Amino acid sequence: MVLRTPARSRTRSALCAALAALLLGGGAIAADDAGGDAAPGTPAGVVLAVATTSLPRDAEFAPRASDELRLERGPNLRLGVTPRIAVKLRAGFGVALARLDSEPACAALFAEVGADARRTLAQTLYYGATRQQEDARCRDAYAATQVGSGVTWVCRNFAGVGTEHAARVLIHEALHRAGLPESPQAPGAMTSREIYLMVGARCHL
Repeated sequence: MVLRTPARSRTRSALCAALAALLLGGGAIAADDAGGDAAPGTPAGVVLAVATTSLPRDAEFAPRASDELRLERGPNLRLGVTPRIAVKLRAGFGVALARLDSEPACAALFAEVGADARRTLAQTLYYGATRQQEDARCRDAYAATQVGSGVTWVCRNFAGVGTEHAARVLIHEALHRAGLPESPQAPGAMTSREIYLMVGARCHL
């Protein structure tokens, strides 16, 4: 005879399992903030049940340890980051942190949008760009994100840039994560090139 688990118990068990997956960092991201692309490596149609609850959209992006401990470990690399991209990300991340610590004008870029520079970098997740993003976004860019998003999608061509250039790109994208808008998506805001030049001047990159 097979004993059936009561529906309420099964529901409670499923919710506990889903929450545990999130807390342990094993939960899949169902879709990219920008346009619904599944995270690299996520099977089609796999969506966590808790994704439909009232949890903040960046709930999964909170670091498991303190921000400083996260920074000591380097960039928070996730699915789709190739070994070559990972090497450049780690090198550029180190230079970016050094400039934020040594150049007050550089760190002030984040303060001006109401954010902390080191915390913003610590809480950013770096994913490899999907094939669709490579076609749509990476022809004229090395990385992409959305304003306020905890995810930065890194293009394959990022692996070929110099270390200081990589740091400049990471700070640029982190500023968007902190809330800095960009034209033409935000009329009247700075263009991507203007932000890039500003980061170079104020961070000495």
